[in-house]
Amino acid sequence: MIYTKTILLSLLWLSLATADVVAQMWKCKNQNPNLDNLQYSQDDALALIAQAPLTKTENESGYPYFFNNGYDNLGRVKDPKNNPPLKFPAAHCNNPTKRSKGGGGINDHYLLEIPISPQDHPYPFGNRADPQFGLARVIYAYPDKTFCGIVAHPRGSQGSLELCQQCKNASSVHSYLDIQGGGVTYGSSYRGGQRNALLNNDPSFFHASIMTALIKWATKAIKRPPSQPLCFPTSGFRNIPPSEVLEEERFAHFKQGQYYPANIGDVLDSKYQIVGKLGFGSTSTVWLACDLEGHRYVTVKIYTRSNGNEEEFQIFKQLNLGSSRHPGHAHIRRALNIFTIPRSGGDHLCLVQKPMWESFRDLLYRNPSHRFTEDLLKAGLMQVFLALDYLHTECKLVHTDIKSDNILQEIEDKSILESFTQAELANASPRKFVNGMPVYASRRFDLPKVFGRAVLSDFGSAVRGDERRNHDAQPNIYRSPEVMLKTDWSYPGDIWNVGVMVWDLFEGRHLFYGNDPDGKGYSTRAHLAEVMGVLGPPPLDMLQRGKRSHEFFTEDGKHSFRTDCA
Repeated sequence: MIYTKTILLSLLWLSLATADVVAQMWKCKNQNPNLDNLQYSQDDALALIAQAPLTKTENESGYPYFFNNGYDNLGRVKDPKNNPPLKFPAAHCNNPTKRSKGGGGINDHYLLEIPISPQDHPYPFGNRADPQFGLARVIYAYPDKTFCGIVAHPRGSQGSLELCQQCKNASSVHSYLDIQGGGVTYGSSYRGGQRNALLNNDPSFFHASIMTALIKWATKAIKRPPSQPLCFPTSGFRNIPPSEVLEEERFAHFKQGQYYPANIGDVLDSKYQIVGKLGFGSTSTVWLACDLEGHRYVTVKIYTRSNGNEEEFQIFKQLNLGSSRHPGHAHIRRALNIFTIPRSGGDHLCLVQKPMWESFRDLLYRNPSHRFTEDLLKAGLMQVFLALDYLHTECKLVHTDIKSDNILQEIEDKSILESFTQAELANASPRKFVNGMPVYASRRFDLPKVFGRAVLSDFGSAVRGDERRNHDAQPNIYRSPEVMLKTDWSYPGDIWNVGVMVWDLFEGRHLFYGNDPDGKGYSTRAHLAEVMGVLGPPPLDMLQRGKRSHEFFTEDGKHSFRTDCA
């Protein structure tokens, strides 16, 4: 019964997480021509700018589709005390204004302003005979360049705003962005809106068809030249003695020459400079690198020769097909790039991703009690379930390998990345050379000042959820009854997986071990016996669907294995 409560508690937290997301959705108030219904406060706008996802229904929308920035149809501030407009200083194309929510470059929001000449446009503002010029304000997040909003303002609201010369030279959105045909829509054709409400309201709103072009322009406007590579020390480091086995040197693939001979300071794919080593595995090494073109830190996972998981790379493509507006999108670790290092004897596939801090498992062992607090567990599970909802509903994928090692924490405190680099420059990592092959000691990140959100990672075992399958999956101690009995399984297997993992995090030990009494280690019969000890026997219809049920149960549903397994 304790286990049942744990599962129910997990599902309760899932429902709470879902309710929290719904609460952040903004209802479309554009069904009434009263302009008061079109306003959002500055505090609400800033608080929800990154959290309010768009919906696909006619009567709902997230920020900023129906956002008029606190102005009335004459360009006057309607309620400066209770509902002030957003205030931005002058915006320059080459040095855009930054509004930082989290600091350190996280969720920074930039503003670019473009003049508009509605006389040149088939849809003049307000459908008036003598429309005035306005400003298109493009708000987006950097470095991800996530689109946040466009708002058009009449001349009266411009005040002393100053534009760069490049923007001043543009006479219209169409000519400046080289957009052919329509692109700005007003009136009844606007999504979810009523004609009167829009025609009587300045600022006017842009239809989604122009948004992509505007954000592409904004991205080009702030593009910086590539950074120069750093010069890392090539001497002064500690030489590891030949007798000491270091990291990947222990694996057979190393002895076979399958690892790529990466060196700190190398530039991969003409833009990723290796800064230091983060970790290793039996088929790869992982490095912190500086993206010289993107001016950001990334991780580069270099696979051993011909050992890149092609199926996993296809999964990464699938992960990008889901809506970025889904609240779980931010809790999935996606691929930024995939490239190949050509090499005689076999190429090396490389996976580029955002750097992450430690996993839930690492965090667990940082606590002397080896347990999560209730508050930490609730917050973490909410984010894991958001990630799973995105994975299941948007991408139609089942993870199948959810464990504390695969739930990472995003790096909110960017200073630890720079500290890592400076530490490598000042105190080069220990290393050794084996037959000319370099082997580096891994370096850890410092403890961040602020912890980032939880991110689900490692999709090497993910499969399509809309296809029938009954193959073995999941870590042994987290296997669901459907997997153990070889019945068809799908998305619910991930929920079981999380429910069992909760016990590890909260109790500091496994709920099920599956240790066979014969002393042979893990066995399915021992695991099933433990599950039955908590939940009782499986339903008869499940047993009838299981291809392995006959190994453990009689036709009438009674178990046929030794009772001492339980």
